[in-house]
Amino acid sequence: MTQLCTSYLQLIGSYAKETEPSIHSVRYIPPTAGESQHLDSTLQVIHSVSQIVNPSYITLHPTLPRVYVASEQLDDSGSLAVYELDPTHGTLTYRHSQTITDASPCFVTVDATGRYLLSANYLGGSITLCTLDEDGNISSKVQEIFHTGFGPRSDRQERAHPHAITFDAHNRFALVTDLGTDEMVIYQLDTIKSQLTRIHAYHFTPGSGPRLFLFHPNNNEIGYAICELNNTIVAFHYEPADGSLQPTQTVSTLPEDWSPTVETPHVEINTASHLAFSPDARFLYASNRGHDSLVVFAIEQTGGSLRAIQWISTEGHTPRHFAITKDGLSLFVANQDSNSVVVFAIDKTTGLLHATGTHLTVASPSCVTIVQ
Repeated sequence: MTQLCTSYLQLIGSYAKETEPSIHSVRYIPPTAGESQHLDSTLQVIHSVSQIVNPSYITLHPTLPRVYVASEQLDDSGSLAVYELDPTHGTLTYRHSQTITDASPCFVTVDATGRYLLSANYLGGSITLCTLDEDGNISSKVQEIFHTGFGPRSDRQERAHPHAITFDAHNRFALVTDLGTDEMVIYQLDTIKSQLTRIHAYHFTPGSGPRLFLFHPNNNEIGYAICELNNTIVAFHYEPADGSLQPTQTVSTLPEDWSPTVETPHVEINTASHLAFSPDARFLYASNRGHDSLVVFAIEQTGGSLRAIQWISTEGHTPRHFAITKDGLSLFVANQDSNSVVVFAIDKTTGLLHATGTHLTVASPSCVTIVQ
C-alpha cells in the first residue's frame, strides 16, 4: 500500500509519577508515496511534560489550542489539567488545574460549544461539570453528580464507576457509561443554567460493565457501546428527541474459537477497552486486553449492524487505548503493560489492519490523542 508523505502530531498519556514524564508529544512521519506499507517510517517523541500524575485521558478543545487532561490518582483524588498547545512545534505549556476531590477522573470531554468541560470520575462514582471561559480555561466547577448502585461482579462492580461521557449531535444530551452499575445514564445539558439534569437510564445485561459509547459519525440515530466485562459491543437505535435507546445487536469482541488458558472464576482473562471509527464510518475498531488484539468490524450502511472481518495482534500487552489518523491510513495503539505504542497501516478499501513494524517505547501508555 502507499502513504502520503505527511507528518502526524499526537499526544500520548503515560501512567507515571509526578516526577516522571507523563505526557508526550509525538511526531509520526510515514514513508513517501510508493514505499511498501510504513517502511522507514519514524515515530519520535519531540516534547514531554511531567508534574501530572497518571494522565488517563487527553482531549482537545474544539476550536482553541487547549488540551485537557484527566489526572487519575488512585487514592480517590485527582484533577483536570489545562495546557496550551503549540501545534507547530508540539510543545505543551501548563496553564492551571481544577481539583476534583475524592473522585479520580479517568475521562474528560468538551461539549460542542467549547463552554463546558465534563469528567467521568471512576473511583469517586461521579461526573463533574466545569465551565470554560472564552480562552478555554476552567472558570469553575459548577456541578458534581454522584451515581449510586452496584452490579453482580463484586470485584469490579461494588459501587458506581462512571467511565466515559459522549454528547449527541445536537449537544443536548450527555450519555454516561457506568461500568459499576451496568447503566448508560442520559443527562440533559441546560446551557442557560449551566447544569445537567438526569433524564433516564438504559440498563445493560448485568455484569456487562459498559465502558464507552460512541455515535455513528454519519447517523445520530445509531450508536455503539463497548462493554468491558463481558467483551461485547451493543449497537443501539437512539432517539434524538428524548435521548432514549433501543438495543439492536450484540456482538463479541473476541473470536468464536478463542478460549482462555485460565479457568479460575472471576480472573480477568480479557477485558474489552476501546472503540473508534474509520473516518468514512465504514468500519469500527475495538481493542481486547488479554487477547491483546484489535478487532475490525464492517458496518452495514443502512441499519448499522456489525460484522467482524479481522482480529490482529497488537504486538504488545494490554491495549488500553488507540487512535486513528484523520486520513484513515494509520492506527496507533497504546500497549500499557508492554510499554509500547505500535503503528498499524489501514487499508481504506477493506478496512483491514497491517503491522508496520514501527514501535515507540513509552512507559505504561494510557491514551493516544491525534492532534493533526
